[in-house]
Amino acid sequence: MQHNRIIGGKSVCIFLGVLIFSSSGYPQQWDLRGQLSFSVNASNDPSAERSNIDQLIGYIPTLSVYPEQSLFEGIDFEAALNLNVQFDGFFGSGNKGTDGSSEFHRLWVRYSSESVEFRYGLQKIAFGPGLILRPLRWFDSLDPKDPTGQTDAVTSARFRYFGKHDVTYWGWAVHPENSELFSPGGRIELPVPVVGELGLTYHHRPGYEGDKIPDNSGMPFVHQSSQEDRYGIDIRADVVIGIWAEAVVAKSSGGNPFYRIDRSVYMIGGDYTLSVGNGLYLLAEHMFDRVESKFLRTQFNREFTAFMMNYPIGIFDQVALIFEYDWDGERMFNFLKISRTYDNLTVNLILFDNPKRDEFTEVELSGAGNAGFGTGFQAVLVYNH
Repeated sequence: MQHNRIIGGKSVCIFLGVLIFSSSGYPQQWDLRGQLSFSVNASNDPSAERSNIDQLIGYIPTLSVYPEQSLFEGIDFEAALNLNVQFDGFFGSGNKGTDGSSEFHRLWVRYSSESVEFRYGLQKIAFGPGLILRPLRWFDSLDPKDPTGQTDAVTSARFRYFGKHDVTYWGWAVHPENSELFSPGGRIELPVPVVGELGLTYHHRPGYEGDKIPDNSGMPFVHQSSQEDRYGIDIRADVVIGIWAEAVVAKSSGGNPFYRIDRSVYMIGGDYTLSVGNGLYLLAEHMFDRVESKFLRTQFNREFTAFMMNYPIGIFDQVALIFEYDWDGERMFNFLKISRTYDNLTVNLILFDNPKRDEFTEVELSGAGNAGFGTGFQAVLVYNH
């Protein structure tokens, strides 16, 4: 049996230092909040050497500081830690014993005014109207199946300007502190009269040495050894029903010629709430994904469909169903969640029936965790304070 100590003491010390400074007599306002979660996960297809059942305790304390001096007018800070302990088997009785980690979840400083926002540090960047199948999921990991609602962050400098006529301009640089990883991009959000909103997005990424994706860098669309120019367009409109679409074209260059590929991803979706009982929410999305090898002159096409149904049962309870289908791999993903919400506490019972690990390629399994394969269940408690 293996027992690992919690690591990452440096981030904890920095967080405590900021907390002590915030609670000192220095003139400023501060706010400490957090999210505590506990989950029990079981499936018939765990990863190698892990048990069929495990438990995870997570806590994300978040500290926001607002200095009150005129010198710092419009400036605030936020620091959040991601602390978690995972128990393999029943509370560590499995082969992997107990494992834990601590790392920064957010760490940024911000200047904001009525028309400008500039934020630097480890932060969330998310955009696009898609919910399940998301070509514009470039820098976040938001997933409607995750009861915590948390997402990974990227190390970046992000600028937003709120211009006239409700036009919003974005600009960002991922890893601005590292000239080799520096990745600039931007986005414009334009109102479309009567119907909705249009977004145009661009991002440039350098090739990564050793094919390794650096931490907090977002998601590559083509092979990571090649540099990449990524173009996106999205639109959302509300005309009787809600409809939206996202399209992304990624072009590769440089690096190993064998790995130079282009990729095109298109998604269309819509939602509507039927006047049935307490209101039955329906959502559907369909996505095309084409990968073209410049060296081999080959194409690989895939299609995915997702369907979600959400229904409130009274004031506290809700049931959600999500089905996803991979048309080319002929794989079906089924998800059922029943949840009850109190003031600060959410109790979630989840059943899932997904393909087993041997139905995925090594690339698809890269970075996958212990849960979510085969048939199983999860019980997840989330407490926010």
